[in-house]
Amino acid sequence: MPLLNKVNFKEDSELLNYISNLVNGNAIHSNYYDNVDQAKQMSVHLKGDDPTHLLKDYRPNEPSEIRDYRLSIYEPITKSQGKRIVNVLAKIQQSSNYTIKFPEQNNVPEDENLQSYTTENYPFFGSLEKWAFNIALQQDLVDANSLVVVMPLQIPDDSVTYLKPYTFVYRSDQVIDSGFNYHTILLDEKNLVQETELNIWLFVTDSQIFKAVQIDPKNLGKVEIEVLYEFDFGEVPAYFMKGDYREETIPFAYDSFISGILAYWNKAVRMDSDLDAQYNQHLYLERVEMEVECDGGCKLDSETNNRVIRLVNDKEVTCKRCNGSGWINGRSPLGVTTVRKDAFDGDGAEFPGVAYIDKPIDIVQLTENKVKELISQGFSSINMDIIDNVGANQSGVAKTIDRSELQSFIMKISDNLFDNILANAYKFTSLWRYTVVDDATLPVINKPTNFNAMNEAMLVEEIKTISEAGLDTTQYEMDLIDRRYPNDIGKQLYNKNVLSLDPLAGKTNEEKVDIKLSGGVTQEQFIISSNIRGFILDALEKDEDFLLKDREEKQRVLNDLAKAQIIPITPISDINGG
Repeated sequence: MPLLNKVNFKEDSELLNYISNLVNGNAIHSNYYDNVDQAKQMSVHLKGDDPTHLLKDYRPNEPSEIRDYRLSIYEPITKSQGKRIVNVLAKIQQSSNYTIKFPEQNNVPEDENLQSYTTENYPFFGSLEKWAFNIALQQDLVDANSLVVVMPLQIPDDSVTYLKPYTFVYRSDQVIDSGFNYHTILLDEKNLVQETELNIWLFVTDSQIFKAVQIDPKNLGKVEIEVLYEFDFGEVPAYFMKGDYREETIPFAYDSFISGILAYWNKAVRMDSDLDAQYNQHLYLERVEMEVECDGGCKLDSETNNRVIRLVNDKEVTCKRCNGSGWINGRSPLGVTTVRKDAFDGDGAEFPGVAYIDKPIDIVQLTENKVKELISQGFSSINMDIIDNVGANQSGVAKTIDRSELQSFIMKISDNLFDNILANAYKFTSLWRYTVVDDATLPVINKPTNFNAMNEAMLVEEIKTISEAGLDTTQYEMDLIDRRYPNDIGKQLYNKNVLSLDPLAGKTNEEKVDIKLSGGVTQEQFIISSNIRGFILDALEKDEDFLLKDREEKQRVLNDLAKAQIIPITPISDINGG
Protein backbone atom coordinates (compact mmCIF):
# COMPACT_ATOMS: atom_id res chain seq x y z
CA MET A 1 0.00 0.00 0.00
CA PRO A 2 1.51 3.39 -0.99
CA LEU A 3 2.32 5.89 1.73
CA LEU A 4 0.59 8.69 -0.16
CA ASN A 5 -2.37 8.72 -2.53
CA LYS A 6 -1.79 9.33 -6.22
CA VAL A 7 -4.65 10.61 -8.35
CA ASN A 8 -4.87 10.96 -12.13
CA PHE A 9 -6.91 14.14 -12.30
CA LYS A 10 -6.86 14.08 -16.12
CA GLU A 11 -9.03 10.96 -16.01
CA ASP A 12 -12.61 12.28 -15.79
CA SER A 13 -14.04 9.36 -13.81
CA GLU A 14 -11.21 9.47 -11.28
CA LEU A 15 -11.55 13.24 -10.88
CA LEU A 16 -15.34 13.08 -10.39
CA ASN A 17 -14.98 10.28 -7.86
CA TYR A 18 -12.41 12.32 -5.95
CA ILE A 19 -14.66 15.42 -5.95
CA SER A 20 -17.53 13.26 -4.69
CA ASN A 21 -15.33 12.26 -1.74
CA LEU A 22 -14.52 15.93 -1.15
CA VAL A 23 -18.20 16.84 -1.02
CA ASN A 24 -18.93 14.00 1.40
CA GLY A 25 -15.99 14.92 3.65
CA ASN A 26 -14.11 11.69 2.92
CA ALA A 27 -11.01 13.25 1.35
CA ILE A 28 -9.65 15.14 4.36
CA HIS A 29 -6.15 13.98 5.24
CA SER A 30 -5.54 12.28 8.59
CA ASN A 31 -3.54 15.13 10.20
CA TYR A 32 -5.92 17.90 9.21
CA TYR A 33 -7.63 18.60 12.55
CA ASP A 34 -4.41 18.40 14.59
CA ASN A 35 -2.69 20.82 12.20
CA VAL A 36 -5.57 23.28 12.32
CA ASP A 37 -5.84 23.10 16.11
CA GLN A 38 -2.16 23.87 16.64
CA ALA A 39 -2.24 26.78 14.19
CA LYS A 40 -5.30 28.15 15.98
CA GLN A 41 -3.48 28.06 19.32
CA MET A 42 -0.26 29.55 17.93
CA SER A 43 -2.13 32.42 16.29
CA VAL A 44 -3.38 33.53 19.73
CA HIS A 45 0.17 34.23 20.85
CA LEU A 46 1.76 35.46 17.61
CA LYS A 47 -1.16 37.25 15.96
CA GLY A 48 -3.40 38.09 18.91
CA ASP A 49 -6.33 36.07 17.54
CA ASP A 50 -9.46 35.48 19.61
CA PRO A 51 -8.77 32.81 22.29
CA THR A 52 -12.41 32.06 23.09
CA HIS A 53 -11.65 28.35 22.74
CA LEU A 54 -9.26 28.74 25.70
CA LEU A 55 -11.49 30.95 27.86
CA LYS A 56 -15.08 29.89 27.28
CA ASP A 57 -15.23 27.10 29.85
CA TYR A 58 -16.84 28.06 33.15
CA ARG A 59 -14.56 28.16 36.16
CA PRO A 60 -15.75 26.31 39.32
CA ASN A 61 -18.59 28.27 40.96
CA GLU A 62 -18.27 31.02 38.33
CA PRO A 63 -21.44 33.08 37.70
CA SER A 64 -22.40 33.59 34.05
CA GLU A 65 -22.01 37.38 34.31
CA ILE A 66 -18.38 37.02 35.43
CA ARG A 67 -17.65 34.60 32.56
CA ASP A 68 -19.23 36.97 30.04
CA TYR A 69 -17.24 39.83 31.55
CA ARG A 70 -13.98 37.90 31.18
CA LEU A 71 -14.65 37.13 27.53
CA SER A 72 -15.66 40.70 26.70
CA ILE A 73 -12.54 42.42 28.06
CA TYR A 74 -9.86 40.00 26.82
CA GLU A 75 -6.60 41.58 25.65
CA PRO A 76 -3.84 39.59 23.84
CA ILE A 77 -1.22 39.70 26.60
CA THR A 78 1.09 37.18 24.89
CA LYS A 79 0.99 38.79 21.44
CA SER A 80 3.74 41.28 22.24
CA GLN A 81 5.87 38.44 23.67
CA GLY A 82 5.34 36.39 20.52
CA LYS A 83 6.32 39.38 18.40
CA ARG A 84 9.57 39.59 20.31
CA ILE A 85 10.36 36.00 19.31
CA VAL A 86 9.65 36.81 15.65
CA ASN A 87 11.75 39.99 15.82
CA VAL A 88 14.74 38.14 17.28
CA LEU A 89 14.53 35.45 14.60
CA ALA A 90 14.15 38.08 11.87
CA LYS A 91 17.66 39.24 12.79
CA ILE A 92 18.94 36.15 11.00
CA GLN A 93 19.04 38.36 7.91
CA GLN A 94 21.41 40.73 9.72
CA SER A 95 24.06 38.05 10.11
CA SER A 96 27.25 39.27 8.47
CA ASN A 97 28.36 35.83 7.28
CA TYR A 98 25.67 34.80 4.81
CA THR A 99 25.39 35.51 1.09
CA ILE A 100 23.19 34.60 -1.85
CA LYS A 101 25.31 34.56 -5.02
CA PHE A 102 23.69 34.30 -8.44
CA PRO A 103 25.43 32.85 -11.50
CA GLU A 104 25.57 34.80 -14.74
CA GLN A 105 22.65 33.58 -16.86
CA ASN A 106 23.36 33.22 -20.55
CA ASN A 107 20.69 33.91 -23.21
CA VAL A 108 18.56 35.83 -20.70
CA PRO A 109 18.31 39.65 -20.72
CA GLU A 110 19.97 41.15 -17.66
CA ASP A 111 16.74 42.75 -16.47
CA GLU A 112 14.93 39.40 -16.77
CA ASN A 113 17.41 37.06 -15.10
CA LEU A 114 16.62 35.31 -11.82
CA GLN A 115 18.72 37.71 -9.78
CA SER A 116 16.97 40.77 -11.16
CA TYR A 117 13.50 39.27 -10.70
CA THR A 118 14.00 37.95 -7.15
CA THR A 119 16.08 40.83 -5.74
CA GLU A 120 14.59 43.89 -7.44
CA ASN A 121 11.29 43.10 -9.18
CA TYR A 122 9.62 40.49 -7.01
CA PRO A 123 5.84 41.18 -6.84
CA PHE A 124 4.57 43.14 -3.82
CA PHE A 125 7.86 42.97 -1.86
CA GLY A 126 10.62 43.90 -4.26
CA SER A 127 12.71 40.90 -3.28
CA LEU A 128 12.08 37.28 -2.42
CA GLU A 129 14.17 37.66 0.75
CA LYS A 130 11.85 40.38 2.03
CA TRP A 131 8.88 38.08 1.44
CA ALA A 132 10.69 35.30 3.34
CA PHE A 133 11.45 37.43 6.41
CA ASN A 134 8.24 39.49 6.43
CA ILE A 135 5.67 36.81 5.57
CA ALA A 136 7.09 33.30 5.56
CA LEU A 137 9.01 33.45 8.85
CA GLN A 138 6.03 34.39 11.04
CA GLN A 139 3.62 32.17 9.12
CA ASP A 140 5.97 29.23 9.57
CA LEU A 141 6.06 29.81 13.34
CA VAL A 142 2.27 30.12 13.49
CA ASP A 143 1.39 27.33 11.09
CA ALA A 144 4.21 24.97 10.12
CA ASN A 145 1.81 23.01 7.90
CA SER A 146 1.06 25.98 5.66
CA LEU A 147 1.54 25.23 1.98
CA VAL A 148 3.48 27.50 -0.38
CA VAL A 149 2.29 27.25 -3.98
CA VAL A 150 4.54 28.90 -6.56
CA MET A 151 2.53 29.92 -9.61
CA PRO A 152 2.28 32.87 -12.00
CA LEU A 153 0.15 35.86 -11.13
CA GLN A 154 -1.28 35.59 -14.65
CA ILE A 155 -0.52 34.18 -18.08
CA PRO A 156 0.62 36.87 -20.56
CA ASP A 157 -1.04 37.17 -23.94
CA ASP A 158 2.21 36.56 -25.82
CA SER A 159 4.85 33.85 -25.61
CA VAL A 160 7.73 36.31 -25.27
CA THR A 161 6.97 37.93 -21.91
CA TYR A 162 8.51 36.14 -18.96
CA LEU A 163 6.09 34.74 -16.37
CA LYS A 164 5.93 36.41 -12.96
CA PRO A 165 5.54 33.57 -10.44
CA TYR A 166 4.70 34.38 -6.84
CA THR A 167 4.82 32.40 -3.59
CA PHE A 168 1.18 32.05 -2.49
CA VAL A 169 0.74 30.84 1.11
CA TYR A 170 -2.28 28.68 2.06
CA ARG A 171 -3.09 27.94 5.71
CA SER A 172 -3.37 24.42 7.08
CA ASP A 173 -7.15 24.82 7.42
CA GLN A 174 -7.27 25.39 3.64
CA VAL A 175 -5.02 22.43 2.77
CA ILE A 176 -7.62 19.73 3.18
CA ASP A 177 -5.81 16.92 1.38
CA SER A 178 -2.33 16.08 0.09
CA GLY A 179 -1.06 13.16 -1.93
CA PHE A 180 1.96 11.96 -3.86
CA ASN A 181 1.24 14.15 -6.87
CA TYR A 182 -1.29 16.75 -5.68
CA HIS A 183 -2.53 19.17 -3.03
CA THR A 184 -6.18 20.10 -2.60
CA ILE A 185 -6.89 23.59 -1.29
CA LEU A 186 -10.24 24.97 -0.17
CA LEU A 187 -10.22 28.63 -1.18
CA ASP A 188 -11.59 31.39 1.02
CA GLU A 189 -13.57 32.77 -1.91
CA LYS A 190 -17.02 31.27 -2.51
CA ASN A 191 -19.29 30.84 -5.51
CA LEU A 192 -22.66 32.54 -4.95
CA VAL A 193 -25.48 30.71 -6.69
CA GLN A 194 -29.08 31.41 -5.66
CA GLU A 195 -27.76 33.21 -2.55
CA THR A 196 -26.02 30.01 -1.47
CA GLU A 197 -22.30 29.86 -0.75
CA LEU A 198 -20.67 27.03 -2.69
CA ASN A 199 -17.09 25.83 -2.40
CA ILE A 200 -14.22 26.52 -4.76
CA TRP A 201 -11.24 24.14 -4.66
CA LEU A 202 -7.80 24.70 -6.08
CA PHE A 203 -5.94 21.59 -7.23
CA VAL A 204 -2.18 21.78 -7.59
CA THR A 205 -0.82 18.70 -9.35
CA ASP A 206 2.43 17.68 -11.06
CA SER A 207 1.14 18.80 -14.46
CA GLN A 208 -1.77 21.22 -13.89
CA ILE A 209 -3.23 23.83 -11.60
CA PHE A 210 -7.00 24.05 -11.91
CA LYS A 211 -10.13 25.11 -10.04
CA ALA A 212 -13.26 23.10 -9.33
CA VAL A 213 -16.29 25.32 -8.67
CA GLN A 214 -19.57 24.00 -7.26
CA ILE A 215 -22.38 25.39 -9.41
CA ASP A 216 -25.58 23.74 -8.16
CA PRO A 217 -26.80 24.04 -4.54
CA LYS A 218 -29.15 21.06 -5.13
CA ASN A 219 -26.36 18.88 -6.46
CA LEU A 220 -23.13 19.69 -4.60
CA GLY A 221 -21.20 17.20 -6.70
CA LYS A 222 -21.86 19.18 -9.85
CA VAL A 223 -18.76 21.28 -10.54
CA GLU A 224 -17.25 23.39 -13.25
CA ILE A 225 -13.55 22.82 -14.01
CA GLU A 226 -11.26 25.70 -14.99
CA VAL A 227 -7.67 24.86 -15.91
CA LEU A 228 -5.40 27.76 -14.90
CA TYR A 229 -1.91 26.50 -15.80
CA GLU A 230 -0.37 23.49 -17.51
CA PHE A 231 3.30 22.61 -17.21
CA ASP A 232 5.80 19.76 -17.34
CA PHE A 233 7.95 20.12 -14.23
CA GLY A 234 7.77 16.49 -13.18
CA GLU A 235 6.80 17.57 -9.65
CA VAL A 236 4.19 19.65 -7.86
CA PRO A 237 5.26 23.35 -7.68
CA ALA A 238 4.43 23.56 -3.99
CA TYR A 239 6.01 22.77 -0.63
CA PHE A 240 5.18 22.84 3.07
CA MET A 241 6.83 25.43 5.31
CA LYS A 242 7.77 22.73 7.81
CA GLY A 243 8.83 22.71 11.46
CA ASP A 244 9.71 19.90 13.85
CA TYR A 245 8.53 16.61 12.37
CA ARG A 246 5.55 15.20 14.24
CA GLU A 247 6.27 11.54 14.85
CA GLU A 248 4.32 8.76 13.09
CA THR A 249 2.43 11.04 10.69
CA ILE A 250 1.69 10.14 7.08
CA PRO A 251 1.37 12.39 5.16
CA PHE A 252 4.11 14.22 7.07
CA ALA A 253 2.94 16.77 9.62
CA TYR A 254 4.95 19.34 11.55
CA ASP A 255 4.86 21.14 14.86
CA SER A 256 5.87 24.78 15.01
CA PHE A 257 9.50 25.31 15.95
CA ILE A 258 8.21 27.27 18.96
CA SER A 259 5.26 25.03 19.86
CA GLY A 260 6.89 24.52 23.27
CA ILE A 261 5.38 27.82 24.41
CA LEU A 262 1.82 26.52 24.12
CA ALA A 263 1.70 24.54 27.37
CA TYR A 264 2.74 27.64 29.32
CA TRP A 265 1.27 30.55 27.37
CA ASN A 266 -2.16 28.94 26.94
CA LYS A 267 -2.30 28.64 30.71
CA ALA A 268 -1.03 32.23 31.08
CA VAL A 269 -3.90 33.47 28.89
CA ARG A 270 -6.44 31.54 30.97
CA MET A 271 -5.02 32.75 34.28
CA ASP A 272 -4.85 36.34 33.06
CA SER A 273 -8.54 36.09 32.20
CA ASP A 274 -9.20 34.83 35.72
CA LEU A 275 -7.14 37.74 37.01
CA ASP A 276 -9.47 40.16 35.23
CA ALA A 277 -12.39 38.59 37.04
CA GLN A 278 -10.58 38.90 40.36
CA TYR A 279 -9.81 42.57 39.72
CA ASN A 280 -13.47 43.16 38.96
CA GLN A 281 -14.61 41.49 42.16
CA HIS A 282 -12.08 43.41 44.25
CA LEU A 283 -12.70 46.80 42.67
CA TYR A 284 -16.46 46.63 43.11
CA LEU A 285 -16.84 45.80 46.79
CA GLU A 286 -19.86 44.14 48.31
CA ARG A 287 -21.93 46.41 50.60
CA VAL A 288 -23.45 45.25 53.82
CA GLU A 289 -26.39 47.39 54.95
CA MET A 290 -28.30 47.12 58.22
CA GLU A 291 -32.03 46.69 57.86
CA VAL A 292 -34.55 48.39 60.16
CA GLU A 293 -38.21 47.81 60.70
CA CYS A 294 -40.52 49.01 57.96
CA ASP A 295 -42.04 52.41 58.59
CA GLY A 296 -44.78 52.00 55.98
CA GLY A 297 -47.55 51.23 58.49
CA CYS A 298 -47.81 47.53 57.61
CA LYS A 299 -48.74 44.68 59.94
CA LEU A 300 -48.19 40.94 60.00
CA ASP A 301 -50.82 38.71 58.36
CA SER A 302 -50.84 35.58 60.52
CA GLU A 303 -52.22 33.39 57.72
CA THR A 304 -49.67 34.31 55.04
CA ASN A 305 -46.85 35.38 57.39
CA ASN A 306 -46.63 38.44 55.20
CA ARG A 307 -46.57 42.13 56.08
CA VAL A 308 -49.68 43.75 54.66
CA ILE A 309 -51.24 47.16 54.58
CA ARG A 310 -54.97 47.92 54.72
CA LEU A 311 -56.39 50.02 51.94
CA VAL A 312 -59.83 51.58 51.43
CA ASN A 313 -62.77 49.19 51.80
CA ASP A 314 -60.72 47.04 54.21
CA LYS A 315 -58.78 45.47 51.31
CA GLU A 316 -55.32 44.22 52.37
CA VAL A 317 -52.33 44.00 50.01
CA THR A 318 -48.61 43.23 50.45
CA CYS A 319 -46.70 46.23 51.69
CA LYS A 320 -44.75 47.76 48.81
CA ARG A 321 -42.39 49.55 51.15
CA CYS A 322 -40.82 46.32 52.50
CA ASN A 323 -42.21 43.82 49.94
CA GLY A 324 -43.84 41.95 52.79
CA SER A 325 -40.66 41.29 54.78
CA GLY A 326 -41.19 43.94 57.41
CA TRP A 327 -37.63 45.25 57.01
CA ILE A 328 -36.08 48.03 54.93
CA ASN A 329 -32.48 49.19 54.35
CA GLY A 330 -33.28 52.84 54.74
CA ARG A 331 -31.76 53.88 51.38
CA SER A 332 -33.08 57.14 49.94
CA PRO A 333 -33.50 57.92 46.21
CA LEU A 334 -30.08 59.66 46.41
CA GLY A 335 -28.38 56.43 47.44
CA VAL A 336 -27.89 57.54 51.05
CA THR A 337 -28.66 54.91 53.65
CA THR A 338 -30.37 56.27 56.72
CA VAL A 339 -30.91 54.29 59.88
CA ARG A 340 -32.75 55.43 62.97
CA LYS A 341 -30.57 55.54 66.04
CA ASP A 342 -33.19 53.82 68.15
CA ALA A 343 -32.96 50.79 65.84
CA PHE A 344 -29.57 49.84 67.31
CA ASP A 345 -28.81 48.06 70.51
CA GLY A 346 -27.09 50.52 72.76
CA ASP A 347 -26.03 53.82 71.22
CA GLY A 348 -25.09 52.33 67.78
CA ALA A 349 -21.85 54.26 67.65
CA GLU A 350 -19.77 51.34 66.41
CA PHE A 351 -21.81 50.60 63.27
CA PRO A 352 -22.85 53.38 60.88
CA GLY A 353 -25.42 51.26 59.07
CA VAL A 354 -23.24 50.40 56.04
CA ALA A 355 -20.03 48.34 55.78
CA TYR A 356 -17.94 46.70 53.04
CA ILE A 357 -16.67 43.14 52.96
CA ASP A 358 -12.87 42.94 53.09
CA LYS A 359 -11.56 40.44 50.55
CA PRO A 360 -8.12 38.82 50.73
CA ILE A 361 -5.70 40.07 48.04
CA ASP A 362 -3.13 37.29 48.40
CA ILE A 363 -4.74 35.24 45.63
CA VAL A 364 -4.57 38.20 43.24
CA GLN A 365 -0.86 38.68 43.87
CA LEU A 366 -0.22 34.95 43.51
CA THR A 367 -2.06 34.91 40.17
CA GLU A 368 -0.11 37.91 38.87
CA ASN A 369 3.17 36.23 39.74
CA LYS A 370 2.04 32.95 38.20
CA VAL A 371 1.17 34.62 34.88
CA LYS A 372 4.65 36.18 34.75
CA GLU A 373 6.23 32.84 35.63
CA LEU A 374 4.31 31.02 32.88
CA ILE A 375 5.40 33.54 30.26
CA SER A 376 8.99 33.14 31.45
CA GLN A 377 8.71 29.34 31.29
CA GLY A 378 7.43 29.64 27.71
CA PHE A 379 10.61 31.48 26.70
CA SER A 380 12.73 28.89 28.51
CA SER A 381 11.01 26.03 26.68
CA ILE A 382 12.43 27.28 23.37
CA ASN A 383 15.81 28.36 24.79
CA MET A 384 14.92 32.03 24.45
CA ASP A 385 15.47 33.13 28.03
CA ILE A 386 17.60 35.80 26.37
CA ILE A 387 14.59 37.96 25.50
CA ASP A 388 12.63 37.27 28.67
CA ASN A 389 12.29 40.58 30.49
CA VAL A 390 10.32 38.99 33.32
CA GLY A 391 12.55 39.02 36.38
CA ALA A 392 15.67 39.88 34.40
CA ASN A 393 18.71 41.07 36.35
CA GLN A 394 17.07 40.45 39.70
CA SER A 395 19.36 41.34 42.61
CA GLY A 396 21.81 42.74 40.07
CA VAL A 397 22.76 39.25 38.88
CA ALA A 398 22.66 38.66 35.11
CA LYS A 399 20.70 35.64 33.95
CA THR A 400 22.68 32.58 32.90
CA ILE A 401 22.07 31.94 29.23
CA ASP A 402 23.09 28.81 27.39
CA ARG A 403 24.31 30.38 24.17
CA SER A 404 25.01 27.04 22.50
CA GLU A 405 21.40 25.90 22.88
CA LEU A 406 20.14 29.26 21.66
CA GLN A 407 22.50 29.06 18.67
CA SER A 408 21.25 25.56 17.85
CA PHE A 409 17.63 26.67 18.09
CA ILE A 410 18.11 29.65 15.77
CA MET A 411 20.26 27.56 13.43
CA LYS A 412 17.41 25.06 13.03
CA ILE A 413 15.00 27.79 11.99
CA SER A 414 17.61 29.43 9.75
CA ASP A 415 18.36 26.14 7.98
CA ASN A 416 14.69 25.58 7.22
CA LEU A 417 14.30 29.15 6.02
CA PHE A 418 17.20 28.91 3.57
CA ASP A 419 17.22 25.20 2.66
CA ASN A 420 13.47 24.77 2.32
CA ILE A 421 11.46 27.98 2.06
CA LEU A 422 13.88 30.10 -0.01
CA ALA A 423 15.56 27.27 -1.93
CA ASN A 424 12.23 25.88 -3.17
CA ALA A 425 10.99 29.36 -4.00
CA TYR A 426 14.05 29.98 -6.19
CA LYS A 427 13.72 26.54 -7.80
CA PHE A 428 10.07 26.80 -8.80
CA THR A 429 10.45 30.45 -9.82
CA SER A 430 13.23 29.35 -12.18
CA LEU A 431 11.07 26.52 -13.56
CA TRP A 432 8.18 28.86 -14.33
CA ARG A 433 10.37 31.54 -15.92
CA TYR A 434 13.05 29.49 -17.71
CA THR A 435 11.76 25.84 -17.55
CA VAL A 436 15.14 24.78 -16.11
CA VAL A 437 16.87 24.48 -12.78
CA ASP A 438 20.62 23.99 -12.74
CA ASP A 439 23.84 25.49 -11.44
CA ALA A 440 23.78 28.03 -14.24
CA THR A 441 20.44 29.39 -13.00
CA LEU A 442 19.99 28.84 -9.28
CA PRO A 443 21.84 30.92 -6.69
CA VAL A 444 24.34 29.49 -4.22
CA ILE A 445 23.13 30.19 -0.68
CA ASN A 446 25.81 30.45 2.00
CA LYS A 447 23.71 30.18 5.14
CA PRO A 448 24.53 32.20 8.26
CA THR A 449 26.42 30.32 10.95
CA ASN A 450 26.52 32.90 13.74
CA PHE A 451 23.54 34.73 15.19
CA ASN A 452 23.54 37.74 17.47
CA ALA A 453 20.24 37.41 19.29
CA MET A 454 21.28 39.42 22.34
CA ASN A 455 20.79 43.17 22.37
CA GLU A 456 23.54 45.58 23.40
CA ALA A 457 22.44 45.95 27.04
CA MET A 458 22.26 42.17 27.49
CA LEU A 459 25.74 41.71 26.01
CA VAL A 460 27.26 44.43 28.21
CA GLU A 461 25.74 42.82 31.32
CA GLU A 462 26.91 39.37 30.29
CA ILE A 463 30.44 40.62 29.53
CA LYS A 464 30.55 42.21 32.98
CA THR A 465 29.43 38.99 34.69
CA ILE A 466 31.83 36.77 32.75
CA SER A 467 34.71 39.18 33.32
CA GLU A 468 34.08 39.18 37.08
CA ALA A 469 34.25 35.39 36.95
CA GLY A 470 37.72 35.63 35.42
CA LEU A 471 36.65 34.08 32.07
CA ASP A 472 37.50 35.16 28.52
CA THR A 473 35.02 37.69 27.12
CA THR A 474 36.48 38.07 23.60
CA GLN A 475 33.63 36.35 21.72
CA TYR A 476 31.01 38.33 23.62
CA GLU A 477 32.83 41.57 22.85
CA MET A 478 32.93 40.59 19.16
CA ASP A 479 29.16 40.07 19.29
CA LEU A 480 28.79 43.45 20.95
CA ILE A 481 30.66 45.08 18.07
CA ASP A 482 28.29 43.44 15.56
CA ARG A 483 25.31 44.60 17.58
CA ARG A 484 26.62 48.16 18.01
CA TYR A 485 27.48 48.63 14.31
CA PRO A 486 25.04 46.33 12.47
CA ASN A 487 25.22 48.14 9.14
CA ASP A 488 28.76 49.52 9.17
CA ILE A 489 31.22 46.83 8.07
CA GLY A 490 34.12 49.29 8.28
CA LYS A 491 33.56 50.02 11.98
CA GLN A 492 33.00 46.33 12.68
CA LEU A 493 36.34 45.47 11.07
CA TYR A 494 38.24 48.26 12.84
CA ASN A 495 36.89 47.50 16.32
CA LYS A 496 37.34 43.75 15.93
CA ASN A 497 40.99 44.34 14.99
CA VAL A 498 41.41 46.61 18.03
CA LEU A 499 40.12 43.76 20.17
CA SER A 500 41.97 40.88 18.52
CA LEU A 501 45.37 42.62 18.16
CA ASP A 502 45.53 43.97 21.73
CA PRO A 503 47.82 41.66 23.75
CA LEU A 504 46.15 42.82 26.99
CA ALA A 505 42.56 43.19 25.77
CA GLY A 506 40.04 43.71 28.55
CA LYS A 507 42.63 44.70 31.17
CA THR A 508 42.57 48.02 33.05
CA ASN A 509 45.58 50.32 33.00
CA GLU A 510 46.50 49.26 36.55
CA GLU A 511 46.27 45.60 35.59
CA LYS A 512 48.44 46.19 32.54
CA VAL A 513 51.15 47.85 34.67
CA ASP A 514 51.07 45.00 37.18
CA ILE A 515 51.41 42.42 34.40
CA LYS A 516 54.30 44.40 32.87
CA LEU A 517 56.17 44.68 36.19
CA SER A 518 55.73 40.97 36.84
CA GLY A 519 57.24 40.16 33.45
CA GLY A 520 54.00 38.77 32.01
CA VAL A 521 54.43 40.68 28.71
CA THR A 522 57.27 42.23 26.76
CA GLN A 523 57.80 45.98 26.66
CA GLU A 524 56.62 46.00 23.01
CA GLN A 525 53.38 44.19 23.93
CA PHE A 526 52.75 46.63 26.77
CA ILE A 527 53.25 49.62 24.43
CA ILE A 528 50.98 48.08 21.74
CA SER A 529 48.20 47.50 24.27
CA SER A 530 48.51 51.05 25.63
CA ASN A 531 48.40 52.60 22.13
CA ILE A 532 46.39 50.03 20.13
CA ARG A 533 43.85 52.39 18.55
CA GLY A 534 46.43 55.03 17.60
CA PHE A 535 48.78 52.39 16.17
CA ILE A 536 46.04 50.91 13.98
CA LEU A 537 45.11 54.39 12.69
CA ASP A 538 48.80 55.08 11.94
CA ALA A 539 49.03 51.78 10.08
CA LEU A 540 45.89 52.60 8.06
CA GLU A 541 47.38 55.96 6.98
CA LYS A 542 50.32 54.11 5.46
CA ASP A 543 48.31 51.18 4.10
CA GLU A 544 44.52 51.41 3.68
CA ASP A 545 44.33 47.62 3.34
CA PHE A 546 46.02 47.04 6.69
CA LEU A 547 42.93 45.57 8.34
CA LEU A 548 42.59 43.00 5.56
CA LYS A 549 46.09 41.57 5.95
CA ASP A 550 46.81 38.32 7.74
CA ARG A 551 47.31 38.39 11.49
CA GLU A 552 51.07 37.80 11.39
CA GLU A 553 51.66 40.77 9.07
CA LYS A 554 49.49 43.08 11.21
CA GLN A 555 51.35 42.06 14.36
CA ARG A 556 54.70 42.75 12.67
CA VAL A 557 53.61 46.29 11.74
CA LEU A 558 52.36 47.01 15.27
CA ASN A 559 55.55 45.59 16.77
CA ASP A 560 57.68 47.94 14.62
CA LEU A 561 55.58 50.92 15.78
CA ALA A 562 56.10 49.87 19.42
CA LYS A 563 59.86 49.49 19.02
CA ALA A 564 60.04 53.01 17.58
CA GLN A 565 58.71 54.35 20.89
CA ILE A 566 61.30 52.60 23.05
CA ILE A 567 63.98 55.11 24.15
CA PRO A 568 67.36 53.35 24.46
CA ILE A 569 68.92 53.63 27.94
CA THR A 570 72.31 55.45 27.85
CA PRO A 571 74.80 54.35 30.57
CA ILE A 572 75.93 57.14 32.97
CA SER A 573 79.56 56.38 32.19
CA ASP A 574 78.95 57.32 28.56
CA ILE A 575 77.37 60.61 29.58
CA ASN A 576 80.33 61.55 31.76
CA GLY A 577 82.85 60.54 29.12
CA GLY A 578 84.06 57.52 31.09
